Amino acid sequence: MDNTKLEQRLADLEVEFTHQNETIDTLNEAVINQWKEIDRLSGQVRVLSEQLLSIEDDGKPHEVTRPPHY
Repeated sequence: MDNTKLEQRLADLEVEFTHQNETIDTLNEAVINQWKEIDRLSGQVRVLSEQLLSIEDDGKPHEVTRPPHY
């Protein structure tokens, strides 16, 4: 293989490597954002669960009302 072909192959590999690094960075950022959202939603579920348990534990019957569209 001559020098020109090797240089072209090396250049092609460098371009591909750069694109793959950009893709990895983008995917990593997406995963980080998803974990932040999962943590936020988990916190909301925890708060809502605690609120539901406190409503159930107070022992009082709760009035059920019809929505305004009935």
